[in-house]
Amino acid sequence: MIWFTADTHFGHKNIIRYCNRPFGPLSIKEHDETLAANWNSVVRKNDVVYHLGDIAFLRGGSARAYRLADLVNSLNGKKYLILGNHDREKYIRKYRLDVEILGDYYNLTIQDPEIGKVLLVLCHYPFERWNKKHFGSTHLHGHCHGTLLSQGIARMDVGVDCHNYAPVSYDTIKVAFTKDLMASGM
Repeated sequence: MIWFTADTHFGHKNIIRYCNRPFGPLSIKEHDETLAANWNSVVRKNDVVYHLGDIAFLRGGSARAYRLADLVNSLNGKKYLILGNHDREKYIRKYRLDVEILGDYYNLTIQDPEIGKVLLVLCHYPFERWNKKHFGSTHLHGHCHGTLLSQGIARMDVGVDCHNYAPVSYDTIKVAFTKDLMASGM
């Protein structure tokens, strides 16, 4: 199964206040443990997860950063990362996060057995226009924490703030955009 998520912000205690997340103001440990448990409750070991940025706040003391790395590495699935504005490749490598970095932007083609070839354009930041939009491709992003309206646009914020603090499946995205995905006919 394929999953998408963004904006987990593991270890970033201010995100609780900034996004009004349902955790105590100083409860980053509860925040991180809840998001990890939610992730592992839906994602299986052999699944694939595309994380569209802002995975963890790897700043400060190394003991804290190693704890966050252990947390990220405990998450189920093969993890691919699209870099967000809070992600620093040097820290991701230094603390050996178990993720494959795909860069800032990625075109993901899925061979769907029901509807054929599907193009998903992945980036941390939302676009108004993206590759093959006029051919029915869908754009998945994070960054906005649910504040950007996308009605009538084949675009979805896959961040945890929009999906009960858990990854969202390709199947859910497919249901939301079936008409657009079928029109892609790549």
